[in-house]
Amino acid sequence: MENVHPMLSPEAYRFILDQVGDGVYVLDADDRIVYWNATCETLTGYSA
Repeated sequence: MENVHPMLSPEAYRFILDQVGDGVYVLDADDRIVYWNATCETLTGYSA
């Protein structure tokens, strides 16, 4: 998540995405999961 808006830090984006009720995950160019929010953990039972 290094290519984010300069006004918010990556930690701020993580905080926001952890608050939404939808499962959100981010893949890198090699299709590896680089971010997985708390809702994804709840929905799948897997932790990040």
